[in-house]
This record gives sequence, structure tokens and C-alpha cells, in this order.
Amino acid sequence: MDLRQLRYFVAIAEAGSFTGGAQSVHVAQSALSKHIHALENELGGALFDRGPRGVAVSESGKVLLQHARFILGQIDSARVDVQSHNNELTGTVSLAAPSAISQLLFAPLTQRFLSRHPRVTLKLSEGLTGPLIDRLLQGDIDLAVTAELPEHAFVHATPLFRETMMFVGRVGDPLLRQRRMTIRQLSGLPLIFSHAPPWMAQVRKALGDSRATLNARVHVDSIEPLKQIIAGGWGYGILPYSAVSAQDATQGLASVPVDGLTITRMLVMARGRPISRAMLQLRSALEEEVAELIGQGRIRVSGPSARARRSTKAGRGSESETSGSVRRP
Repeated sequence: MDLRQLRYFVAIAEAGSFTGGAQSVHVAQSALSKHIHALENELGGALFDRGPRGVAVSESGKVLLQHARFILGQIDSARVDVQSHNNELTGTVSLAAPSAISQLLFAPLTQRFLSRHPRVTLKLSEGLTGPLIDRLLQGDIDLAVTAELPEHAFVHATPLFRETMMFVGRVGDPLLRQRRMTIRQLSGLPLIFSHAPPWMAQVRKALGDSRATLNARVHVDSIEPLKQIIAGGWGYGILPYSAVSAQDATQGLASVPVDGLTITRMLVMARGRPISRAMLQLRSALEEEVAELIGQGRIRVSGPSARARRSTKAGRGSESETSGSVRRP
């Protein structure tokens, strides 16, 4: 197996035919077919299912396609990184985060990062923790902000901050008139939250029953629709502090903190993957932006992960100063 075979394989898979693949890589179709047959012989099975209307990637081909795209992406990244090392930073870097974080972070982070590196293409997207880890391992994204993770053999995660969770309901609701909620008070209430929220383990521990569950009336993975459903009177929400704002009152919403309920935000990268200059600089800008948001009170930190407040200047030094691990509390 060599890189040329992988490029030919990906070209055919994306074109849906040998003819289209040959045209995209500017190679005679007969030569392309020869390379793919050699690759199939080496791997011991068909990579494509042939049909009258073209070809489709076989089940084993799908496995190879995932690896091939990652490998070729790394080759391209290495080329760009080496070529630009002594010049102005170029290339592409990508970050994904849950919607609660993206709505708060993406706009100011874009301004901070692109003002320093105007020739870099920044790709931003949203997602939940599980799918984001899959995308990291597939090479689809470079960095991700996720909820707290268990030990993982293939990803490296460092804490950014731990923030307070808020109980959200309609203005005037008696429950929102108290200064704070307890976890036990959540039991039995009609709640609206994302599927398999990362703080559920804290709830079960506080209730003293590993089988304890909350009354989830609706599951919503996006913040604004969730708020709209709460405003409509269909239940209460449990949201991170960063997801609530002064503008919520205009929607008829109010919130109070939930005692003992927090969520830890992690900065995650694929373990063993080369770290490009663009990734280093994006990580630095991200840490600076988080520290500034904490200083502005737009993120309410809880416990020792308040470390981000002390790192406002962490990413402003030389590149060599930012190439190590994120400092733990």
C-alpha cells in the first residue's frame, strides 16, 4: 500500500466511478484500475461494489476510506506546516464545540485568531461530546471542546474550566424565586435537556441511587430551541451558566444555580497526532478567550478549574511557550 494508491482509491470513492476518479487525478483509467486491483489483492477483498451505474464503496472499503482520508489529510497538513514554518502562518485549522460553548465563544475567538493569522482558514462546527470524539479520531477536526471524559487511549484531554449548572424556567415561577436549587428538588419536575447529559452521574450520586433518573419530558441538543420550549411552559431546563444571558429575560426566562451541579469543559486532541503551528496558535487563542470570558463574568467557574482565570496571558508568549501541555490547576 502506498500514498498514490490511497489517493486513487479516495478519488474513485468520491467520484462514484473509475472514470470520474481517473479524471480527477489526471490518470488513465486503465492505470487507475491496475492500482486498485493491486490494492484489493494486498488487502484480501473488494474495496468497491461494481454496478451498472458506477461503483459504491464496500463495507471493507469504508474502513479503508476513513483511514485514507485521515492519512492523506495529515500528509497535506505536514506539507503546509513545513512550508509555512518560517513564513506567515497559512493552512486550515478546525475546532468543534457544543452549542452552549459555540454561541458564546466562536465569534470572539474568530476575531482574536484571524486578526493574528489572516491567511489561515478557520473551520468551526457544533456537536455533542460523543460525535466530536469520533470526528477527532477520523481526522475531521483538529481540536474539540467537550464535557469531561473518562480516560481514553486515543485522545488527550486537558481541563479548560468547570462551570456552574443553572436551573432555568419561566419568569415568576415560584421555584425561580428562591436563591438556588438543590439536586433533590429536580426529582419529579418536568425537565428538558440534551440526550445523556454529562452531569447525570452527579445527579444519581446526589440522589443516592445509581438507577435514579430525572423526568425528561423532551430531549433537545440545541440551546435556543430548548429555551423556546421552556418559555412555552413545557418544563424546566438545566443549562451551563455560559448558556444563560441577560437577554433571556426578554424571552420570559429566569435562572438560579443548582447546588453541587457542575460541568467540566475539556480541550481535546487526538493522541499521537502531530500538532501543527495553526493548532498551537488556535489553542492559545482559545485559552486566552476563555480566560477573558471568565474575567467578564460570562462564564461562572466553580472549584479548582477556575485556573483559566489565571491564564489570560498564557498564550501570548512565543510559540515555543505554547507548545507544551495546558497547565493543570
